[in-house]
Amino acid sequence: MPVTDVRLQRTLQDDPNLIALAICPVKGEAHRACQSDLIKRDELDHRIGDVLARMSGRGVIISRPQIIRSGQEMGLTIAAPVMNGDEIVAAVVAVVSFQEVFKAVQQSSSKSAPRIIGCWFAGSVRR
Repeated sequence: MPVTDVRLQRTLQDDPNLIALAICPVKGEAHRACQSDLIKRDELDHRIGDVLARMSGRGVIISRPQIIRSGQEMGLTIAAPVMNGDEIVAAVVAVVSFQEVFKAVQQSSSKSAPRIIGCWFAGSVRR
């Protein structure tokens, strides 16, 4: 396993909220690590492709929360460009779990996880 992949895997182990991490250079091979019990490689690649397709400048791209089919866990994908002047040279992509958010909200509410997400996007739960 390349050194970069080992470092990414170590970062995943240090933060239970991270389901996957990837460094995707414009030229060259992507480096990725994931919690394989929560997300499979093909689903991770699909999520990475979705956010990278929307990237066009310096801004961070955040997907809508979705159920991760592999692990049946709610997560969202975040991508940030790595710039060299005005040129995007790579992107850093993370798939982040909502489990800790759900635990905190459910302690004070009886709403289910999908209902909480629906309310969050409708603006009825404070962000």
